[in-house]
Amino acid sequence: IGHQGRYATRFTRIRVYQKGRIGPNFSYALDVDLDQGTAALRDVYLRFRELPIVGNIRIGHQKEFFSMESMTSSNHTVFLDRSLGDGFVPRRNPGITVFNTYSNKRLTTGGGLYLEADEFGRPSDPEADAYNLTGRLVAVPWRQDEAHQVIISGAVSRRSRDSVRLTGSPEASITQDYLEPPAIGNTRYNLVTNYMVGGVFGPLSLQAAYRTANLHQNAATKRLDALYGQISYFLTGEHRQYRPASGDFGAVRPKQNFNLPEDGAGAVALAFRYAKLDLNDGAYQGGQLTDYTAGINWYLNPNARIMVNYLIGNVADGGRGHILQTRFQVAF
Repeated sequence: IGHQGRYATRFTRIRVYQKGRIGPNFSYALDVDLDQGTAALRDVYLRFRELPIVGNIRIGHQKEFFSMESMTSSNHTVFLDRSLGDGFVPRRNPGITVFNTYSNKRLTTGGGLYLEADEFGRPSDPEADAYNLTGRLVAVPWRQDEAHQVIISGAVSRRSRDSVRLTGSPEASITQDYLEPPAIGNTRYNLVTNYMVGGVFGPLSLQAAYRTANLHQNAATKRLDALYGQISYFLTGEHRQYRPASGDFGAVRPKQNFNLPEDGAGAVALAFRYAKLDLNDGAYQGGQLTDYTAGINWYLNPNARIMVNYLIGNVADGGRGHILQTRFQVAF
């Protein structure tokens, strides 16, 4: 499909990141990305913590409080890239988020109002009122301990956009789009939903989600959807770390860090993911893409890991692509 037999390398992330706390109820974050040759804002916000009733208020450039997959940092995702349909998902935008946990951290709520903006925080369309309203609910209906729990969540985001173009890229950001349909114009608003179920059962982790993009036009509504399911297993006995406050997963801590003199091997996990993207609805035929991804993660220590993914991407009535990609990651 497209450019066959191409080899490519790039720095996927070069971040300068600082965060800190000032007293018991105030913190900040400053995250600037340099990987594209210019500085771009990622997390740049102030946070009021542990407030009565509301819990936490975060103001600034930040991730919209939407899904488990999007909220989990790419430092901690199971695969190199997020699943198909990630283009549906809200990104970082300037705004205000209110979030809190309840019932012994078994319930997490969050949401906010955001301005659709570019990577520098400037409005994407200065002539339009492109405000987004996003909310999410996360629940842990069963928990034995932090290594054994079931997590479910639902999220919705109402987005004000006059025109929407959703492409289909395989789960490898280093390559080109496989699906490039035309834009859908005359949209009054776009309603994006996400439903997720997952669980951690010791070294075994399961996660699946279904999401939709409902594009409301004056005379009709186009519904596009995507889904994924993934499984991962630690051969060395570790488990993924669920974080209730943000409803995402954090860093994996190997039982033994990689250390040759002391025979430390680090942590090793195998993973597999199935994902499907459907951009067809009636007369609008944007195409269908299905991905199968197998991966292995070698965590040298909590701050470094080596990742290898092999991906097969199938375009309905359009061919197949094979992608092998690796990443060496250091986060400190």
